[in-house]
Amino acid sequence: MLTVAYSPDGKIIASGSQDCLVKLWNLETLQEIKSLQGHKGSICSVAFNPDGVILASASGDKTIKLWSMDNFSEIITLKEHINLVHCVRFTQDGKMLVSASYDKAIKLWDMSTYQVIKTLEGHTDRIFSISINAQRKLMASGGDDKIIKIWSMETFQEIKSLTGHENYINNISFSHDGKLMISCSNKVIIVWDAETF
Repeated sequence: MLTVAYSPDGKIIASGSQDCLVKLWNLETLQEIKSLQGHKGSICSVAFNPDGVILASASGDKTIKLWSMDNFSEIITLKEHINLVHCVRFTQDGKMLVSASYDKAIKLWDMSTYQVIKTLEGHTDRIFSISINAQRKLMASGGDDKIIKIWSMETFQEIKSLTGHENYINNISFSHDGKLMISCSNKVIIVWDAETF
């Protein structure tokens, strides 16, 4: 397994692995509900939209697929990245999908049109993780360049770059209240005061 995500109602788990399949599991029975086929590369990230009706999957095949949770069918394939897509996240209002890739770019997708509305550039190497702070309208990104970038979700501009890690950044996550951010790399976790960004 490379990635897992809970549905908003807590009844379903989505998982992805190197077999190119997205699998859906009933959390109560722990039985497989459905196997979603279509990707041609490993599944690197999965994410449900806030109301749980759409699942996004990111893959080593450079694409993102959106799946309907009503009938488990593919809605659309998003193809703007030019390298492996490592992370996908929905904004809290569900109006945008954010994706991060080995192509060093972050893309923001309009969920009403499925078009890219903005591409954020600034990282100098592969991006592994993104996290959105809905309370402060911020996004953080990190990866192989050992730098965390903080972006405004209102202007889509970089606010600042944070240094401190000596190895690539595996994961970033904001606390539920938006006041703290944690980042991790090889054997190191750093806790940041997000209210100072």
